[in-house]
Amino acid sequence: MPGVRTATVSVLALALLLGGVSASAQVRINNRGELPGAVLTAPYSAQLVAGGGTAPYQFSITSGYFPSGVSLTPSGLIAGTVLTPGVYFIGVRVTDARNESTVKDFRLAVHGLPVNVLLESRIDTPVGVPLRKIIGANGGQLAPYRISFLSGTLPPGMNFVKEPGGVSQAVLSGTPLREGSYTATFEARDGGGRSGTATMVINVLPNPIQVAPFTLPAGTVGEEYEFDIPVQRGFSAVRCVSSSALPPGLTLTAGCRVRGLVTSAATLDLRATIADGAGGSATASGVAQFRVPEKLSIATAYLLPSGAVGQAYRKQLLLRGGLAGRTAVSAIPRWTVISGVLPPGLRLDINQGVISGSPTTPGPHRFTAEYAGPEGSAIKTFDVTIGAQAFVWDSPSDLGTINAGQVATLATGNLRGGIPAGRHHLVSGAWPPGMAPQDDGTIFGTPLTAGNFVFTLESKSADGQVVSKDFRVTVQPALAPVIRTRTPSLPDAIAGIPYFFADYAPGCSCAANDGSHPYKWQGEISSNAGLPPGLTLRADGEISGTPATPGTYSFPLLLSDASGRTVSQRYTLNVLPFYGTLSLLPSNPLPPAAPGTAYRAQLTALGGTAPVVFSAPSGLPAFLSLSASGLLSANAPAAGLHQFAVSVKDSQPEDLGGPLSVTRTSVSVSKLMSHRRGMRGVQQ
Repeated sequence: MPGVRTATVSVLALALLLGGVSASAQVRINNRGELPGAVLTAPYSAQLVAGGGTAPYQFSITSGYFPSGVSLTPSGLIAGTVLTPGVYFIGVRVTDARNESTVKDFRLAVHGLPVNVLLESRIDTPVGVPLRKIIGANGGQLAPYRISFLSGTLPPGMNFVKEPGGVSQAVLSGTPLREGSYTATFEARDGGGRSGTATMVINVLPNPIQVAPFTLPAGTVGEEYEFDIPVQRGFSAVRCVSSSALPPGLTLTAGCRVRGLVTSAATLDLRATIADGAGGSATASGVAQFRVPEKLSIATAYLLPSGAVGQAYRKQLLLRGGLAGRTAVSAIPRWTVISGVLPPGLRLDINQGVISGSPTTPGPHRFTAEYAGPEGSAIKTFDVTIGAQAFVWDSPSDLGTINAGQVATLATGNLRGGIPAGRHHLVSGAWPPGMAPQDDGTIFGTPLTAGNFVFTLESKSADGQVVSKDFRVTVQPALAPVIRTRTPSLPDAIAGIPYFFADYAPGCSCAANDGSHPYKWQGEISSNAGLPPGLTLRADGEISGTPATPGTYSFPLLLSDASGRTVSQRYTLNVLPFYGTLSLLPSNPLPPAAPGTAYRAQLTALGGTAPVVFSAPSGLPAFLSLSASGLLSANAPAAGLHQFAVSVKDSQPEDLGGPLSVTRTSVSVSKLMSHRRGMRGVQQ
């Protein structure tokens, strides 16, 4: 029946024909939005990689442009010699064999300088002396940089420490414990993935303890005496022990300082033994005479010890000389202040010559004191500074436990109420061999031997206050290295997305503990299984790169310490396919439109990261509209066949390859006008 066939084909209908494609087959560009940085006047090459869809793929530019000299081939190769600097934004479309396409935006930065590792290419350093060197970077896309210990060997006792996250700079520190020449290569990478390397040679030289020639200065009875034995070189820590009796009033500190006050004529016959932390030794000797001057004078140094507001103060003024030619000035000894004033709160005892009290006013003070007595008379001007606060060593005495062979810092606490003038002085005892005091008040280095160490330190403030404190620290024997990474399953990687793993525990520069610095990581050569293609294991334990092939990889890693002890562990790393695919689908087969009835159809995005935004990049027929949420609507569909493109863009982060977008060009809307007679035939 012709009428019925006509009615069958002439029903008023609206059809939206969208080829349904699964998320895994959707065409995509796997590269990150940030292309590797380029260098002006240098050759450049980067390959865009497509996935999903149906091969072969064709690449083309939809917006923006590349630097002069660089072009994009249909196969996705970006290549050429960069001729212009700047930052370029380029939109690239990939189209597969089914004419499905995806557009992705890229950024390419062109810089005038390569990535440089900033370090000293050669370091000559004595064995047993703590060392600290900063490794930085410049050039490329500027900071932040990621610095890694790439390969080579560090001296035993030295350690490579990254700043938090390994960004911008790293520190090579510790005490080289063994002589020799060591070569290490370091790498710096910028935010665009470009890198540079540099090599450092560390020559650890012999360091025998030596004492420079010296002559002990003569001393004066009643006058304070101080002399530092000029010890040169030596494995830390160097300390002195007297092997001869010293005149009463004199002492030899462990820090090789002769000091004190002799009250009668004497001869100082100094014989001292100086030992270093590695068992080396040297001797020092000298002779000095202490004589009593004939003329009476005030022996106390003009610069009096500083005090602090509210703190008890006491200083004895001392006399010297007066053996001959004495003229009695007064039958009764008498001390007086003849000019200037003492700091408020202090007084001078007229009979004993003792300045004492509790100062109340900070600042510098000057006064002149006179002594008159049976021995004669003497006058001297003094300076004394009163600080607003007392110079106090606020620190626990127990410095805890550290490990032999591992770089350590002993925080000897806070000094309050003044600014330390120089490093701490060792009064007695000894800190662990391989460590030494630093300008910041810490004791730093790599302890060589285990044991319990007790020592006394002295510190002097800029205004003359002196404080001392006793400390103790335990150094436990070096243990076998232990890998501290919590789980053998490393975080998943995604094919085509840069990967980085370095499980640095707080306060530790590596994913290991115990053992002796430095640590060194490597793959076990005997194993057939390796890291995923595209990833590299660096000597500092960092695993990084861009994995190329999805799959599950199991591989053993070997950790060795400076003593040659090793430990291994097998790790598993899953490289996932690039899961950020995005497809456009109808929610279901679209229903036909009834005559004279408004039409609505909801488009959906499959995959990707919400929220997503729909658009019609080339416009829509006049009777259609598309909302950002994907609602396609028509109030009065026009007759005929209409084709247009629909795009959707997701919110996937750039570090996971996003944002993703897909454009479908096979969208069509049709409306066939029917004959009423045909429609009646259908209704019958």
